[in-house]
Amino acid sequence: MAVSTTDSVALVGEFCGTHQFVSGTQVDSLLSYRGGARFSKRTGRRITAFVQGLAGGESGYRKAGIADNSGFSFDAGGGVDIGLKNWLGLRIVRANYQMTRVGGATVNGFRFGPALVFRIGKR
Repeated sequence: MAVSTTDSVALVGEFCGTHQFVSGTQVDSLLSYRGGARFSKRTGRRITAFVQGLAGGESGYRKAGIADNSGFSFDAGGGVDIGLKNWLGLRIVRANYQMTRVGGATVNGFRFGPALVFRIGKR
């Protein structure tokens, strides 16, 4: 979720969960919660490019219950949105680097993909 503070700056909050299940192995889940800033530049009437940086936490869970492995999470990246309607956009690309430090281990990752963007309120 993002709340615009100016035409080019927004405060961003992100909440994400992942769950892994592989038959015959440990079931792991990870909960992410981050906040930060997004800077955007509108290029034309419908296209908006953005970069953002978020920081927050991660909590890991195990099949037997909550494990004591919460830690730090950082996410930096950007993307391009195309406005389809006043209330709907298509994020044609989003790419970001994610660093997570949980349970004494650091994991570096990269996410890439499209998404739908639902716009609530006035611009």
